[in-house]
Amino acid sequence: MPPNNHAHPDAEVDPPKFDEEDSDLEADIQEQEAIWTIKYYKKPIGNSSKRTRELWNGAQKHESSFHGKGQVKDALDLRYNVEPATWQGMQYYGKCVIENVDYRKNDFVYIRPPDLKLDGDDDERKFYVARILEIRAEDTRHVYALVAWMYWPDQLVGAHVGAETPKSLRRWYHGKHELVASNHLDIEDVTSIAGHAPVAQWLEEDDDKIQEGLYWRQTFNVMTRNLSGIRKHCICKKYYNPDAVLVACPNKECNIWMHEECIVNDALTKAYKALPANPENPEKKKKRKARKRLSVGKLSHDLSYKDAIYRGRLTGKVEDNGNKIRIIDLINKKISTEALCCLKCSTALG
Repeated sequence: MPPNNHAHPDAEVDPPKFDEEDSDLEADIQEQEAIWTIKYYKKPIGNSSKRTRELWNGAQKHESSFHGKGQVKDALDLRYNVEPATWQGMQYYGKCVIENVDYRKNDFVYIRPPDLKLDGDDDERKFYVARILEIRAEDTRHVYALVAWMYWPDQLVGAHVGAETPKSLRRWYHGKHELVASNHLDIEDVTSIAGHAPVAQWLEEDDDKIQEGLYWRQTFNVMTRNLSGIRKHCICKKYYNPDAVLVACPNKECNIWMHEECIVNDALTKAYKALPANPENPEKKKKRKARKRLSVGKLSHDLSYKDAIYRGRLTGKVEDNGNKIRIIDLINKKISTEALCCLKCSTALG
């Protein structure tokens, strides 16, 4: 995430304004460039030292409002202090106004990186995203926000779900507009705020609800590097990338949601197994290629089915609004059309 090195106001940004009820701002504070740091404290355990307990008890409490699937309410809560300690002595404000736009506690905002060069490209992923937790000020030219970062998946480092091996960067199931909520705190000069960010939590309960704007469904604990779990779908029991297609079984008694990739894989696998015996024995030819097979645990991990038995022989294209598949035999060039069915109850999708 970005270092806390934003200078106070940029040349083209007007000094922030405040709520009228908070207008009694002290005017005799000397101007200075503040660099803030956040120090976290581990929760004491049975054999923790007296000093550890004192630091924990004297620290500020962060009670996170982010709760991932199956997480306990306080999973992202932590204790911290802001250094220098002058932060605690600064006046608290309910909102600030930047270029006639109000920003308040709990607002999601875009944060402008220090080295960002605007070239007409409005790609939102060039900006950081955060949630405002507090707004404090020394005077109208020294206004800061305590924020909790929303990670772009590409920013994750050493993250893990449960006991899995830690990994960095985006996972295959993260969508283009997906964020990961965190308890990673920071202090930002409010002049680095570049606008409101349309962020919502996606609970994955309304399966057919289209996600608009930015969304999050996972959380990241900066202390443990743990990612919260998310819902698993389909008979493969794997996650869902919202940028791909998820198909519902029309049988109300079944009502399972399936990855389109899994449905296609099933249809092509059945078509391959139904092929007549080939006297040329293409299996031996395929074996001479010495392709490296994926382990059972990794097979179809990303739903690409790269090691499927029909590879090199059959390919398919979904048609008729997802109800049928057009299968092409790459060897004899024959084309056939098959109905797609539910992977659980075999009900035709069309």
